[in-house]
Formats: sequence, C-alpha cells, structure tokens
Amino acid sequence: MRPALRKALRRAIAIFFVLSLVSGAGTMWLLGTEAGARFALSKVGVLMKGGVVKADAVDGHLASPFTIRGLVYETDSLRMTVETLSVKWNLARLLRRQLDIVSLVADGVVLTSKENADESEGLTDIHLPINIVVHDARVSSLKLGEDPGAALLVDSIAMTTATVDDVLRIERLSIRAPLFDGDFEGTVTPLGDYPVSLDMKWAYRPPDSPAYSGHGSFRGDLARLAVKETLEQPFAAEIDAVLE
Repeated sequence: MRPALRKALRRAIAIFFVLSLVSGAGTMWLLGTEAGARFALSKVGVLMKGGVVKADAVDGHLASPFTIRGLVYETDSLRMTVETLSVKWNLARLLRRQLDIVSLVADGVVLTSKENADESEGLTDIHLPINIVVHDARVSSLKLGEDPGAALLVDSIAMTTATVDDVLRIERLSIRAPLFDGDFEGTVTPLGDYPVSLDMKWAYRPPDSPAYSGHGSFRGDLARLAVKETLEQPFAAEIDAVLE
C-alpha cells in the first residue's frame, strides 16, 4: 500500500477524531456559544501537529448539535475540504472518558495528497485520551483527488464504530461508489505498523467488462498483510497472498 495513501486515510480519520475531542475543554463558553465553537475550531490545527483548520461558518454550539460549513484542513502533505459537517453528540459520558457521537454527517468531501509530500515519513501513532463511540456516521459525495478525469468518486460511506483503548472497532462500514461497493467489519489499531483484522464483501464493476464480486479478509499489519479472497463472480477463484 502506497505510503501517501496510508497517510491520507489515517489523517482523514484523525480529523473526525479531533473534531470529536474539541469539546473536551469543558467550559460553558466553549460548549454553549457559537463564538466558543469557532474559537475551539481555530485551535484544532495546533492539536493536529501543524495542520491548518478553518471554516466559513459554524452554526450551533459544541454542546450539540452544530454544523460547520466550508471546512478546510490542510497540512504539508494533504488537503481536505468539507462543504458541510453536522455533528450531534452526547457529552454526558465524558466524565467516564467516553464520547458518544449520535450522528455525524459530512457532505461534499474532497481529499487530495500533495505532490511534495514526504512519502518516506512513517505512520504516526494515534493515541486518543478518551473512548469514542460513533453510532451513525455518514459521508456523501466524497472525491479522492481534484482532477475530474482521475479522481476516485465515492457516492456514500456509512459506518458504526467504537474506539476503545486505541483500537478502532468497525461494526459496520459500507462504501458505495460507481465502480465498487464494499462492506467491512473488524478492527484497526493506529499504532506502530497499524495492526488490522478485517472481513469484507465487495463488488467491482469495471467499464465495458463483466462485474466481479466476492468476499475475503485482511490480517496482519501494513508492513506484512495477509490477504485471502474468494471470487464468486463472474467465475470462481481464490487468492491467498502476503503483501510486504
């Protein structure tokens, strides 16, 4: 897996985690006013190790619900823009070090990796100070890349997850796109070489060719990943390989 892609995916997930943790400041001004929400958003970039975060508008307050419009997150290696991000969460369990995100809806997301990114840079460990439970997260109109002729388009992503003790537990992750569909469940640990254990069902519809579908699994980590796949359509086949 290309280092730039691994970094882009990791940071895309990290931005949603950090937005969830912004409310941890705990003051009534931060939680109860739009001015507090805008101030907290301006400080997210500091937490993201040099990234810049800005937004055109923030409606609501961090005590939930709130909507961010024209969100931009940018580092030396990537840029992510989100037309609208709406969050509803339950802060009552923060005293027990758990944040319940009832719903997270993002629309119009564009994620690009910059050409000058240092692909030799290793993966960064992500340690979360609290557990995060996401009951329902949905992303629509996702585009990976800005070039209209080369960008990968994703119609929608829906997921239910829980991050406990730095382990991301994926109860449901459904991806729908013009060329492919995927349904995943399992765990990812964003530490070291990112240990992963995922099961999946998938379908691929290449232009002017028969559709492919199957199921399989990923086991191991991003340094040594065991891949097992069973092709069901348009013919039967099996793959058992290790990617290093």
